[in-house]
Amino acid sequence: MSARQAQAVQAEVMKVCEAVFGKLLGPDADTVWARQVYLALLGEAAHSALPGSGPGALATKVIDTLMHGVSGRT
Repeated sequence: MSARQAQAVQAEVMKVCEAVFGKLLGPDADTVWARQVYLALLGEAAHSALPGSGPGALATKVIDTLMHGVSGRT
């Protein structure tokens, strides 16, 4: 894959990601910020995973944190 193709794929993924966040978070949400936070959470989950944390548990933690904050669901 060329650098140009990779950039096109990345741009499309970011566009879809922002569209999904728009649907999940509502029309007034800052979808660019939500995408950045989501990507940061993914990076933290990938690089700072606790021993024994499986992919499913990490995915749940990322989505719960994104949707409900660090204090969890109320």
